[in-house]
Amino acid sequence: MEKDAVRNEGTIITKKGMQLISKLLASGSTLNFTKVEIGSGHADEGTDLESLTRLVSYVRDGHIAKCFPLPEKNIASVVCQISSIGTINGFVATEAGLYAEDPDEGEILYAYLDMWDDPQYIYAESNAISKFFEITMSVVISKVENVTAAISPYSMISREEFNELLEQISKMGKTTINTAEAEFEENEIRLIVNEMPY
Repeated sequence: MEKDAVRNEGTIITKKGMQLISKLLASGSTLNFTKVEIGSGHADEGTDLESLTRLVSYVRDGHIAKCFPLPEKNIASVVCQISSIGTINGFVATEAGLYAEDPDEGEILYAYLDMWDDPQYIYAESNAISKFFEITMSVVISKVENVTAAISPYSMISREEFNELLEQISKMGKTTINTAEAEFEENEIRLIVNEMPY
């Protein structure tokens, strides 16, 4: 599987995103990132990207894998992933959008990323070649103290991250890998899998 990773600090916060920040600062509420979308569009020259409310040409949802609020820098780093898994038709990824929950309007496009200068081809799932692409979007959160994200259960972690997680969990008690249907033992911490390989 081909793998690419991009860290982008040029993400544009939309006008609705800035309005949301103002609301949350006034109310002390939590900023919750809900999803990421990937598209193959490109805004016409002269388009005010801050005024966008959706992608130019939506293709499919991606996955939010991690969120790291950095309040001392007034930003949050949101790791977004897209892969060939679930991609019916291959496409060129040229834009990404990060959405957040607005208390008055519901889900809004919070941030927009134009990847026209560094497009990524996402192969179809049926292709012999597969692609995994990860973007770290650095987005302004101003002085909002509480930031959360809906982490996708389909996001991927590296073997190194998995081993670190296992090490941390193992310090808490007996750790096993099994299905949810298997009988639990006392003080067992279980990583649940769909089925056990035999």
